[in-house]
Amino acid sequence: MLNDEMVLDYYYCLGLDWDPETEVMWASHAMDQRICGYAYNGEEITETVADFRVAAIIVGCAHYDGILYACKWDGQGHIFRYDEEGEDLGDLNTGYPYIMDVAVDDEQEYLYAIAYAPGDMDRCFDIIIYDIANDYEDIATIPNADYVDLPNDQYRLRITWAPEHEEGHFWISGNEFMAQQFDIRQEDDEWVCELIQEFSMEDVTDVSSFGIAHDGENLWVSTANAEQQNDNTVFIVDDGIVETGWFTADPEEGQIAGGEDATINITAAAGEFEAGEYELIARIQLDDDAETRIDIAAVMIIDDPVAQLTGTVTDPATDEPVEDATVSMDYYLMERITDDEGGYGFADLPLREYEFTVTKPDYIPAVESIDLDEEGEFELNFDLLHSEFTPSQDEFEISLEPDLEYTIDFDVANGGTGTLVYSSQRRLLGNANADPWDIRIDTNAEEAAQDNQLNGLVVVDGMFYVSGGNNGDDANKIYVFNGDGQLQREFDQFHESRYGMRDLTWDGSLIWGADGTTLYGFNTDGELVETVEGQARSYRSLTWDPDHELFWSADVTTDIFSTDPEGNEGDRIEVPDEIRIYGLSYWADDPDGYCLYVFSRGEREGVDIQVNKVNVEDGDMVLVRELGVDGRPGGINITNQYDVYSQVLAGIVQSPDRIVVWQLEARRDWFQIDPEAGQIAAGESAGFQLTLDATGLPVDNTFEGEVVFTHDGVGGETILSATLDVVEGEVHTFRDLDLGIGWNLVSANLQPDDEDVEVIMSDLVDAGLLIMMKDGAGHFYRPDHEFNNIPGWYVDQGYQVKMRDAARLRLWGMSVLRDEPIDLEQGWQIVSYYPRFPVEATLALSGIEDHLLIAKDGFGNFYVPSWDFSNMGEMCEG
Repeated sequence: MLNDEMVLDYYYCLGLDWDPETEVMWASHAMDQRICGYAYNGEEITETVADFRVAAIIVGCAHYDGILYACKWDGQGHIFRYDEEGEDLGDLNTGYPYIMDVAVDDEQEYLYAIAYAPGDMDRCFDIIIYDIANDYEDIATIPNADYVDLPNDQYRLRITWAPEHEEGHFWISGNEFMAQQFDIRQEDDEWVCELIQEFSMEDVTDVSSFGIAHDGENLWVSTANAEQQNDNTVFIVDDGIVETGWFTADPEEGQIAGGEDATINITAAAGEFEAGEYELIARIQLDDDAETRIDIAAVMIIDDPVAQLTGTVTDPATDEPVEDATVSMDYYLMERITDDEGGYGFADLPLREYEFTVTKPDYIPAVESIDLDEEGEFELNFDLLHSEFTPSQDEFEISLEPDLEYTIDFDVANGGTGTLVYSSQRRLLGNANADPWDIRIDTNAEEAAQDNQLNGLVVVDGMFYVSGGNNGDDANKIYVFNGDGQLQREFDQFHESRYGMRDLTWDGSLIWGADGTTLYGFNTDGELVETVEGQARSYRSLTWDPDHELFWSADVTTDIFSTDPEGNEGDRIEVPDEIRIYGLSYWADDPDGYCLYVFSRGEREGVDIQVNKVNVEDGDMVLVRELGVDGRPGGINITNQYDVYSQVLAGIVQSPDRIVVWQLEARRDWFQIDPEAGQIAAGESAGFQLTLDATGLPVDNTFEGEVVFTHDGVGGETILSATLDVVEGEVHTFRDLDLGIGWNLVSANLQPDDEDVEVIMSDLVDAGLLIMMKDGAGHFYRPDHEFNNIPGWYVDQGYQVKMRDAARLRLWGMSVLRDEPIDLEQGWQIVSYYPRFPVEATLALSGIEDHLLIAKDGFGNFYVPSWDFSNMGEMCEG
């Protein structure tokens, strides 16, 4: 394990770090309070290239991009920065009492620090990760329990980062004389620290605390013992990882002109390696881009038995070979491409069990295992199956009136040879498909309005209404911008002051803004409709609360006040001292019930603006988001009027004054697919339902979306379009009539497409459910006697229907307006009810009460105006 020893200029070396560009090992000497750089040529230290003194005991160091990071043992927990000549470049406060060592991942530009907190095992040995490129932002903390199990705080840990070790770059020393290799990586939103290997260093050093570094091939270990402060030896130790010296490429770098090719010679040299198997990944980096690279596996077998594997890939649907399929294996990063006869081969494979996977676009991956258990030739053939996703319908469009829903049945057939596996997601068109907190628009409104005092904002019918101070001159203004941020018009505010209205809100009818303690309600044409004299201390920030029917307001450093519509001050919400409020908005549908949103200055350094939200019932405030925009916060408005699909947070961000819109959530509940995921066997089909629901959607709007099926069939993706027009008035639509056993008195507020009652009732007749149907003139239809003299189904008439069992009747046709007149004749008649909503009978019939003798429903209840008596209750559609 011990390869060599080196002697440094000073004693008690606690920190080490290797700079591969200059081939210098940097070392911090604690007791001498010095940082030195030692040039190392792979065999010996040739010279000391840097040597400077610092005014502290340095217990750890790291080097990156000409900067030295040093940890002082001073109880302040700062990381100090120096250039290579010892010039102080400032420090970083970690918030921990001590930092024991630091290391740098130069590819990600992350600075790792290992903390020490005496007496606090919950924080002792935490690993803190800073983003160097983003002004040393603290991006993560890995708790000690995630990677080490230490009984107390008497240990001293040191760290280093080895870029050559792809399986685990992070090394830690000092845990019971151990050197430990870890893989630190981010998986989704979690950081993982996985132990790769560990080995004892007791045969190298007799102290448990030592510095550690990696020079590209070996570990460097320094001893640090208070009783042996005169020891200036460092040890070079095998890291337990087979080095890559047996593999060389010539040339190692270069350029290839477009349309040309070049030869790279690969040499594998067994040299003095023992018999066995050696593997590495050769990485070809392209265009200095870390994301653009090619990885190639290289395997060298010395004096061990090997096997040869060949095979063919065939399409069983045609019995033809499959060309250009990819055959890959699980054990090595190796793959082959099938030739024009479907053939492939792997030569000289070490003996073991392998799993092979064959893939090609428009085919289902095929997976087979084989045990190469002896020398010789083996054959492994594949049948490559395919599946198909063929919907019976791929475009769905319907017009629905408010609060109606309609379900469309369709099928998907799999005409392939393999099982179809699919999943789906609903997607909106355009920018409304944005993720939460994506910026939808960021436009310079100051330039368009020529006003550098823009303050408040509200969105009404897709238009931005922005309050401005008009540069402090003349009348304050309201500017109107379209949804793209283009100025359309402007009008004066209703009081002159230095800034005018600082925040705006919308109550569903009027825009409200305040100047001083006066609240002004005005319409979108700029006409003042109402004023309220408020009693609260400030109305600088202002929003309307539709749940409690009151205003919330605040100044920058005040509590949040409530004001009723008459101007009376009510309850107030206490605000933490560190919060600076510049805008308020109320979102009644906040998923957590924290409906009052606060636009404020960022609390952390480097954060200009943040969003908090408040539970108005108990005053609890939580941080929602730190926004990655530069500038000062202004007024905000949370609204669904920016587009029909989305809930957004629109705000003014100042310096320069901009309109910025953040996505909060997108509305996709108006279209649903069932099932969302599943499988369809080869040669089979499955039924699906697409439900379009107009409940709660604004009228006279068109909603467009897509159901995107991702599958392993031909093409890999199938998109179905869904369009829902929400309309009101005379439109083509449907009505469902729920019929019970026995007699039913029914009507429909639409004129059926086909007025023939035999056609309309055919499904009920075929099911044996309809006994008899009558109109108000005595005509009837008896399907069992094949007799019908009802002229037709007319929108203004009602009908009596007798059923053997309950059922639902769906009618398609043109709807009628609820106030369309119905001609009434003298005497009895059965008439329709047009409104979509219930109305109390005496109110619904009040227009004809002077002519009405009696009205009855299907249950025997009646209304006689002359008696001033009614037990009918509400009249309802259907």
